[in-house]
Amino acid sequence: MKKKSAAPRKSHPGGFLQLGWDKLDINKLDLRYNYGNSVVAEFVSDHDHADALRELVQNEYDAGGSRLQVAFGTDELRISGNGSTIDAGGWKRLSVMLGTGQVGRSGRTIAQKVNGIGSKNFGLRSLFLYGDQIYIRSGGLQTVLDFFYGTLQDPEPEPHSKRLPGIEIVVPYRTRKRKGLEPFDVAHELQALESFAADLTPM
Repeated sequence: MKKKSAAPRKSHPGGFLQLGWDKLDINKLDLRYNYGNSVVAEFVSDHDHADALRELVQNEYDAGGSRLQVAFGTDELRISGNGSTIDAGGWKRLSVMLGTGQVGRSGRTIAQKVNGIGSKNFGLRSLFLYGDQIYIRSGGLQTVLDFFYGTLQDPEPEPHSKRLPGIEIVVPYRTRKRKGLEPFDVAHELQALESFAADLTPM
C-alpha cells in the first residue's frame, strides 16, 4: 500500500511555523526581577581579600570617616567605621543584592552614590568571601544580606546604634563550601592577613 505524503505545513516567508499566539499582557502579570545566587557567587569569586579591603576603605572614605577597624574574631569578622551613618539612599542600595537602576516593576530605583568612589553598589558584597550573611547596623537601623535568601526591602530598628557614629558590620564565617565559595578557616584567615599587609605596604 502506497504511503501518502504529509501535506506541507504552512509557514510565513521567514520560515517559521504559522501558529496562533495570544501573547501575555505584561501589564496584567506579576513579573519579578529575579536571578540566581550564582550571579553573586561569580562576583565574589572575582574578588580577593585585598579587593575586599579596598572596598571597605572606599566606603569609609565616601562616608567621611577617619578610622576603619577590621577584626578577625574566633567565629566572625567584625568591621566598624566612624564616618557618617547610612542615609536613606544607602539603605535603599542595601535593599538589593547587586547593582543600581530600576528594580523590575517594584517602582523602586536604586541610585548610584553621589560624589563617591564606589558607585556600582558592589562594595560590601565582597564580604561574602567570608560568610553567607552580612549583618549591618548604623544610626538606629539594621539589615542583613543573605547569600541564599536575599535582603530586606527596608531596614529594621536597632536602638543600640542610634547614638553611635558610623557603621558596624558582622560576618559570621562560612563553615562549609557553598556554590564555589570556600569556608573561611584559619588557613584562609592567614591568607587574608597576608594579603591585607601586602596591600597596605607602601610601594
